[in-house]
Amino acid sequence: MTITRVLQERAQKLLRIESFNQVVRYAGYVTALAVFSSVLVVGLATYWTHWRIFILSISIAGAIPLLIAPPLALLVLYVLWQITRAIDQINDFIRYDPLTGVLTRGYFLDLAQRAFYRGGFFFMLDIDHFKKINDDHGHDIGDEALRVFAAAIKSVAQDDWLIGRLGGEEFGLFVPGAGLATATVIGDKICAAVRNRGEYVAGKRIGLTVSIGCSACVVGQSLDDLMKTADMRLYDAKRSGRNRYVIDGLSTEWAHDGGLLAIDPARNSATLTPA
Repeated sequence: MTITRVLQERAQKLLRIESFNQVVRYAGYVTALAVFSSVLVVGLATYWTHWRIFILSISIAGAIPLLIAPPLALLVLYVLWQITRAIDQINDFIRYDPLTGVLTRGYFLDLAQRAFYRGGFFFMLDIDHFKKINDDHGHDIGDEALRVFAAAIKSVAQDDWLIGRLGGEEFGLFVPGAGLATATVIGDKICAAVRNRGEYVAGKRIGLTVSIGCSACVVGQSLDDLMKTADMRLYDAKRSGRNRYVIDGLSTEWAHDGGLLAIDPARNSATLTPA
């Protein structure tokens, strides 16, 4: 990182006003600096004059900024605080889905692209029979089902996992550095969490389940390729009965078979289906 970039980041952090207490504190700093600077300059200029002139000069030099600096500093810093709050609200709107609290599609894909060099697994998740939930119970229950679903994913997620809403009832999860063994554990945990948390939604028995397609990063593959593969495995999970995850056989352990590891967590069974 260049020195210029470091200085820019430090300046941005310094100018970031996050609370009214910070506004008051910074205004105090500005006032103190203004008074000190004024007294210092005038004092040096009048040091060799008569002592009465010297005392009068530095008194006036201190009084003027003491009267002017506080209201001006408070006004400017208060405006900066409001600007910071507005920027934060805009960033939250851009970065986080307002309904579920997970990352928006654009921000999720941007972060996933940055973490792509670490390898790992991409999970494409889709709520089973979501249209039927909306049709039978209304969109309010459907929205609550989305919140419950997102909360279920977050309940098993670790800090470096990326969770995003890709559109409608479809979500994405990228786990940097994960191998096949970790991916199967994650698939089990998500399926179980969705079933447990989604048994009842807003007092209605819904019985949420999820279908998941998983794909591993390989050398020479792009994020778009990874997502397309995970999406194909998602449809395999849908076609094979839902409430399960299907992992594409791209890791070292399964590459020689060139097949799919299909796992039904409800039955606690695993089968290798040739590609």
